[in-house]
Amino acid sequence: MRASGCAKLTGGGDTHGPSDGFLGGHAHWFSNPIVIKAALKILGLPSGGIRRPYPELEGERLTQLTLLMTELGVVAKYGQR
Repeated sequence: MRASGCAKLTGGGDTHGPSDGFLGGHAHWFSNPIVIKAALKILGLPSGGIRRPYPELEGERLTQLTLLMTELGVVAKYGQR
């Protein structure tokens, strides 16, 4: 079963399952270090800053990533309290 926010992030047309890479393949809309470092920050884990030329993930995409990670149970399981 897919989390409800997944279709928004992927345009609804992907066929990735829950074991297809990072966050079930649903966080492929930015270059790897951008999404990975943002996800680590959401979890409260050390990640360091993003190096140029990559931008920080912010705004709508950061909100979507946070919601996706919450829906998939990643924040509850791995987030620092």
